[in-house]
Amino acid sequence: RNAALLARASLGRNEPDASRTQAAGATPRAALASRRMDLRKLLPEAIPGPAALLYSLVPGNFGRPAQRRLAELAAQALPDSARVVLDVGCGPGWLAIELARRRPELRVVAVDLSATMVRIARFNARGMSNLEVRNENAAELSAPDASIDWVVSAESMHHWRNPVAVLDEFHR
Repeated sequence: RNAALLARASLGRNEPDASRTQAAGATPRAALASRRMDLRKLLPEAIPGPAALLYSLVPGNFGRPAQRRLAELAAQALPDSARVVLDVGCGPGWLAIELARRRPELRVVAVDLSATMVRIARFNARGMSNLEVRNENAAELSAPDASIDWVVSAESMHHWRNPVAVLDEFHR
């Protein structure tokens, strides 16, 4: 709510009037888009403590069937030569857990920026020897170059401050 209020406040004041914008050759829509605030800069990149716990209990559990289906599709699509799969923005870990169960020969590494989410994912993944959960920034992964065979991510891109940097990191 605060982010929406800040965005509305930033758009509502000190705007040039439409006639000056159009006179400069820009359409009203283009002028508005150029002044729009990037809300990702206002919102936290990681889900903080209590919110992470709430997320893991409510939407995290409602999303489990979708995570299972995504893991099923990924497990089928992965080549037999794949050895290491990275789950970025793992949240409570359901996608990584399901993928590790379906393909036990894989080493699955799950990362999340939220320390609370990492603790929750580690708890959910307890006893799984082929799954490692780390507290890392997706834009600055600790994995060596060319050490990850596949990357999966579900429902996390909207939390990334710099999606291009994260995608560049995947390619590395």
